[in-house]
Amino acid sequence: MNRFDGRTFSNGNNGIYGSNTNHQNHILHAFVDRQNRICSSSYGGGFLIFDKTTHKISNFNLGLKRSEAFDEAGISTVNKAFQDNQGQYWLASDNGLILLNPYLTNSKLLLKGICIADIMDLDSNHIVIISQKKGLFKINIHSAKSTAIVDIPFTKINANCEIKTGFCRLRNGNRLIFYKSDIYILKTKENSMELEPLPIKKNNMSYTFEYPISTIAEDSNDNLWIGTNGYGVIVLKKSQENGSYTISDVSKINGLFGKIIFSIFKDKDNSIWVGHERGVQVYHREKSFIKKYLFDPIDPSINLRMVFSILPLENQKILVGTDHGIFEVDESNNKIKILVNKQNDVCRAIYKDKKGNIWAGFDQGLEVKLVNTTGFKKASHIYPELAALGRGSISAILEKSPEYFILGGYAQGGGLYFWDKSKKSLKRYFTNRNNTHSLPSNDISSLSIDRDSILWIGTENGFAKYNPESDDFTVWKPKIGASSGLNCPYIYTIQRHNDELWMATYGGGLISYNIKDGKINNYTTQNGISNNTLYAALFTNDEKIWCSHNKGVSLFDVKTKTFTNFKKEDGLQDDEFNHFAYAQNPEKNLVYFGGVMGFNTLSNNIEKSNRTPPNSKIIEVKLNLHSQEKSLNLYEPIILKNYENSLSFIFASLNFISPKKNKFRTKLEEWDKEWLELGESNQVNYSNLPPGEYTLKMQSSNNENLWNEKGDSIHFKIIPSFYQTWWFKVGSVGIILGILFFGIVSEFRRKDQKRIDNLLKENELQKLRLSISQDIHDEIGSDLTKINYLSNKGSESVDSKETKKTYDSINHYSQNIMNQLNDIVFSLNPDNDEYSDLSGYIREVLSKFSENFCLKSDVSILPHDVPISIPPNIKKHTISIIKEALNNIQKHSKASKITFKMYLLYDNILHIMISDDGLGFDSNNVRNYANGIKNMNKRIIEMGGKIELETAVGKGTKIEFEIPLVRSGKQNTT
Repeated sequence: MNRFDGRTFSNGNNGIYGSNTNHQNHILHAFVDRQNRICSSSYGGGFLIFDKTTHKISNFNLGLKRSEAFDEAGISTVNKAFQDNQGQYWLASDNGLILLNPYLTNSKLLLKGICIADIMDLDSNHIVIISQKKGLFKINIHSAKSTAIVDIPFTKINANCEIKTGFCRLRNGNRLIFYKSDIYILKTKENSMELEPLPIKKNNMSYTFEYPISTIAEDSNDNLWIGTNGYGVIVLKKSQENGSYTISDVSKINGLFGKIIFSIFKDKDNSIWVGHERGVQVYHREKSFIKKYLFDPIDPSINLRMVFSILPLENQKILVGTDHGIFEVDESNNKIKILVNKQNDVCRAIYKDKKGNIWAGFDQGLEVKLVNTTGFKKASHIYPELAALGRGSISAILEKSPEYFILGGYAQGGGLYFWDKSKKSLKRYFTNRNNTHSLPSNDISSLSIDRDSILWIGTENGFAKYNPESDDFTVWKPKIGASSGLNCPYIYTIQRHNDELWMATYGGGLISYNIKDGKINNYTTQNGISNNTLYAALFTNDEKIWCSHNKGVSLFDVKTKTFTNFKKEDGLQDDEFNHFAYAQNPEKNLVYFGGVMGFNTLSNNIEKSNRTPPNSKIIEVKLNLHSQEKSLNLYEPIILKNYENSLSFIFASLNFISPKKNKFRTKLEEWDKEWLELGESNQVNYSNLPPGEYTLKMQSSNNENLWNEKGDSIHFKIIPSFYQTWWFKVGSVGIILGILFFGIVSEFRRKDQKRIDNLLKENELQKLRLSISQDIHDEIGSDLTKINYLSNKGSESVDSKETKKTYDSINHYSQNIMNQLNDIVFSLNPDNDEYSDLSGYIREVLSKFSENFCLKSDVSILPHDVPISIPPNIKKHTISIIKEALNNIQKHSKASKITFKMYLLYDNILHIMISDDGLGFDSNNVRNYANGIKNMNKRIIEMGGKIELETAVGKGTKIEFEIPLVRSGKQNTT
């Protein structure tokens, strides 16, 4: 048996409750009795009652003398268990009916030798059982007398114990009996019963199940969920007019894998849980607008795992393009068949033209399936002019008219193709860097013709509009690095609605462009979408846009400008979707998105929000002691020793619609002043709690952020040791005060003397630093100035080119040495130790650099209110790193602008950023920058800092680093 809290399963297999339970792992049936205890029957393990309050187990089995009925029957297998309104348990076994009262010392065996399949209450005084071969029996719960229902022919209920037979009680009071492939309504009269076939229709015709029925459950809308042995789940929708049932959906509902169904259960939120041979799956009413078709690991030939293109057809069929060919999915019966079997040839586009022909764009060319023909053929074999496409990749197909097609190329064979079938001509357009009215890129991602017959092209370098009169393009290219606007090159879908173009971009989120005024609006993670890497943005009829990306799917409301995000736990095939894998059915208001594990069908018929507060529970408390965890018994008082003061609390919010979206908060009274918001984490840890009594309170919310204010709580106590008691503390304080009284005078004297010695040493060191900086400036600096001056004069007075070159070299190197000495003098001089001094010096360096090399500069150096002292070595290294970065910009970047930012973080970290808008480079190939980057890394490591380099070819370079400092008064004077 397993317990599921919405996030994890806890396994209760044989022996988990103790070695004396003698309960088998093969559970046949479980329910909660009137005392809120969990009762379960098993194959070979008898009947077990688990009290959730006391955590105790009662087991009734063959080996226990108190259960004489088990001994007499000679069995220990219980098929089904039922508790009547008197508290008695009725157990169905293969060898009779057992009446069990757990508070008595014996039990009764009724109908010995008869295989009992199921039990149900009939009225307040009777139950009814269904047996194999012997039909129905009515049992008086007071006298335990049985009456055979002879009005029902035994042939209808006549089989061995392997045939599944059972009951289902409906909300309107009716009882259903299912046997093999038949379902009957049990009609009761005063002294007899009758079976009436359940009215089921499909396409206005009577319907009979082809597979045996294994279980039935009714949802809150009176629909019947039928579990079968071999076909999965079938849903019967009840007509409110005549009470008949019609087939509304069949197997593999929302990605259901199992075909052999063991159990179906409806929870309080009307979610349907299905147990089958491959596990447990749940169908949520709130998620019925999402359907998923998954890769089936059991049948690898049906490889829908990587979906790259989708085409919905009119006859409830969907064509799916993958990297293994094209598949056909039949929505009426969820069957999948292979139409085109190819290995490692991605199908990026599937299109149906007005004549009914189906076109498929592969990485290795264009293929077509003509109407009334079987199989796909190379398009060039039918239309010779298409041979010019070669084996190029086709990523987009659009029919402007029955005789005129537009094709988008991708990667090899990229570009835009206009194909005139009537003239048998194929014209290609491609990008030309010297022509501003050519295609912005040869990689075409999306084609769209708007209401004005204007062709819009989304590419991997912006988007364009085709101008038929001038036979050229109006191009919008991205501004890389901009904070807003068209700042991303990859336009994966483009679609016009009224005067707005809506575009899905790879990295820039959702973008709208107003055709009239040219205004661009950006919608990114800052606006609520969960990811900026969009693959598709599809406008629907009700002013909403569905977006697929790498963190699921998002629905954007154009009117309110808000996003609703959906993830894998909401029913998606996976959180990751694919480029080109999208389609739309405006008539049905449906969109289709493909990803790495299959594809999804989504509609705007989203159910109302989940307004049921979740049941909040503390499910586990762990004691963390010496790196080991020990679970505590929640059903006994928790009293801990003083060293057992590190605890972990684990919670459950029993809302299963989107368990990972449930949120939690806690408050440990007598410790926390405010509620601690845990977000989606269902665990909180407390360490080193002092002795005392505590109450931990917790609250949880559902996926719609509706909170259960009552929540749950748990009380525990930590007992103090003797040295933590009040009398021990008072005595200890007295002794300590006496010791302190006699030692305090000598301690103050020692500290005063040490303080005087430190001040003298520091004063001498500051004098030495000042003296060194003055000597360097006055003596070495003076001589270098003379050398620089004489080399200038010498260069002007000679005619020899070689001699002049020598003088110029002397002038250059002497100037470099002077600059380095200026940095050293500045760093050593104690008068320059403040942050403001370093800021001014760096500002001067940047100003000279910009002026010398005619560069624009954006310098932002934030002041600091609190005086901060900068150690000399940090000043020197910082200046050297900045100059090294500026030197790289001057030599390699060909930049027109530099940006510099510097500020203090937390009063003890110097944060600096230098960036340029130059050429950038491949970070994996740093030949030209190798020494500079190596020197900067070495200096920053020496100072205990960290550095980050961000660059790419054509996107400039940004260097950002942080250096830890020392506060004023605690200076490092090395």
